[in-house]
Amino acid sequence: MTLEELQHASDPRVWKILHRAYQADQAGQREAAAKAPSVRPAVSVSGAAVAGGVRDELGTKEWMQRRAEQVRKAR
Repeated sequence: MTLEELQHASDPRVWKILHRAYQADQAGQREAAAKAPSVRPAVSVSGAAVAGGVRDELGTKEWMQRRAEQVRKAR
């Protein structure tokens, strides 16, 4: 439908249908925006790592020894 055709439309049902279509389109856009995942920037950590600290790349045995040492020192 063109703008000129709409200007000559005298039936209110046409306007009601167009308004409902507009509302449905807006609701679809809001729903799509709500489903979009929110992205946060990565957390940056500054400072030097402790040489004897617990890190993910350590083997299980070494990690357990270092963690036990941390717990012992914290008491």
